[in-house]
This record gives sequence, C-alpha cells and structure tokens, in this order.
Amino acid sequence: MANYFKSAKQTVLQLSFTELENILGQKLPNASYLNKSWWLKSKSPLKYFTAWTENDYFVANVLPGYYVTFKRTTPFTDQTIDDDHPYNIRQAEADDASELFVFQRALQTQTTFTIQNFINAHPTVQHLHKSLVEYKKTEHTLLLVAIVDGYIGGFVLIKNNQTAHLKHRAAISINILNQYKHLDLVPSFIEKAEQWAHQKNIQRLDVSLCTRSEEMVDMYEQNGFTKEGTHQKAFLIDDVFYDEMTLGKILS
Repeated sequence: MANYFKSAKQTVLQLSFTELENILGQKLPNASYLNKSWWLKSKSPLKYFTAWTENDYFVANVLPGYYVTFKRTTPFTDQTIDDDHPYNIRQAEADDASELFVFQRALQTQTTFTIQNFINAHPTVQHLHKSLVEYKKTEHTLLLVAIVDGYIGGFVLIKNNQTAHLKHRAAISINILNQYKHLDLVPSFIEKAEQWAHQKNIQRLDVSLCTRSEEMVDMYEQNGFTKEGTHQKAFLIDDVFYDEMTLGKILS
C-alpha cells in the first residue's frame, strides 16, 4: 500500500474498501470496517497508517465498509496531474481471480491476440483461481499485477523453462489495458521480472509477439530487448496472416 501512495499525485483520493483490498492483495482487518478510529490510529502497529502518512496523505473522511477519502497535506501543482494514476505492483493472490478474470475480458476487447493463450487456459474464474494458487506454490512461475486506481490495469507473467538445458531462460509476457499504456508499467514490470530472474539464476528473457502488436514490440525494444527473428505467417487473425516476432534480453 505504501508504494501506491508513493506514486499518487492526486490532491484527493477516494478509495472504496474493495479498491483498498485490491491494492493490498488481502482483506482489511475487521476493525477497519467497524470503526472510523481505526483509520486514525497513531499507535503501534502502524503498517497501514504509515503507508499514507509517510507519503504526505491523511484520512479526511471514512464511511466504514464503503470508502475512505485521503487528502494530500501539500497539494501538487503539476498541471498534468489529471493524467496520472497511482499504481502498485505486487504478486497476484488467489483472491485476485475474479478481478483478473474481468481484466482479461476487458483486454480481449482491445486486442484479438495478446493474451489469447492465457484466456484459453482460464475460461472460468475457477480455472484462474486454481492457477493463481499453483503460481504461488511453484518456484518457476511469477505473476505480478499492477493495481491502478484500485483495479488491475496490467500484469506480467514470467515462466522459467524447466527443461534441463534451458533452465537459464524464462518467457515473459506483459499485458496492459490501453488506457494505462502511457504509464511506466512496462519498465516497472521488466525491472521486477529481472530482479526475480537474478534470484533464480536466469540468464535470459524471451518474448514472442504477433507483429500486429507493434506498440508492444517498441516498448520491449526501449527496455533492452533485441529482435532476434521472425516466423512468417505464424498467426491467422480475422483471415489475415501475421508474423511472429521473437525478442530476447541477456541479463548481466
């Protein structure tokens, strides 16, 4: 939650309890639903209270169980403030299944290919919930979500190849809703993916994209990935053939 408030620039933030729990990735304490005083707590433990107070916000109003209004102590004067969205990147939890299912359906309306394989593997919330539980248990897969304005605005999936002679490689897939592509989510996702990769002794990241996704190809290149090859007529979308572009990044 502290990362969310750190990136926030709005003078006033009104967040529902659902949005706050999406940011946290877990349920709020029962006391937060019952008492306004919980939000004004200034005695230990303070892990929630300091999340906003150390980032120049204070609680201005609370409707228990519905929403909390936060205000900045010192308002920003930046004229582009309305274009900014505070976000927090964290590991996906099993409780994110419903929200992530809604996200993938929204993304499906914006692109016909980018996450088609992910959608095919998770046709229901139950399938998605099962995968999220497995991702948390496994050592070779990481799914991170970006919580933007209290909702999932993007995710990155990293899978380490488990074949003996390919264990130094991992496939990475980033998916972001169009309305949030102007944010710095791609470099943030890649930075966290590389941190995880170093912990796993992974030496290289691989990306496979449809050439129809020109914007994403450019974003990967801007973040150190290099085009390595093209598979012609790899995809057939709406009766039109598209090539598959492969990119890679060697990690130091």
